[in-house]
Amino acid sequence: MPKIKPCKCGYSAVLKHTYASIYSMYYVECTNCGLKTKEYSSTKKAIKAWNKKYENIRINKNAG
Repeated sequence: MPKIKPCKCGYSAVLKHTYASIYSMYYVECTNCGLKTKEYSSTKKAIKAWNKKYENIRINKNAG
């Protein structure tokens, strides 16, 4: 299984599991800011999506 990259906000991200009807679905979510992927049918797809999303996201830590 690929390694989950940390979120751009500086915190870790975790793989989560949910059910859609009778099927297992997976997504990755930041433990701090709540950024997450959509749901995928496999852990590998969810992690791959997160790691790709991670590369394209810039967090403005001065906002707010």
